[in-house]
Amino acid sequence: MVLVDPQEQGGHPFMEVKEMAVVPAWRRKGVARALLASALDAVVADGADDVRPCTVEQFRTRAIDLYASVGFRRFKDFPRYRKPMPD
Repeated sequence: MVLVDPQEQGGHPFMEVKEMAVVPAWRRKGVARALLASALDAVVADGADDVRPCTVEQFRTRAIDLYASVGFRRFKDFPRYRKPMPD
């Protein structure tokens, strides 16, 4: 599954890959790459010229490696903060 959502920032439209998931039994078989390629083809056909995946380095998944392998490059890091709350 790939969820792509149209966004806009400063008057510039772009598509954001919000989520990508593959059933565990099908991982490491090229399914994610095929899904991502299909999603990219669809957004380009719709006229998108800027696509941004949403990833979090602290919660490392293989998606970061997948995005890099198909030509995405790191643009900006967004830190995430946490605060434990008392019980």
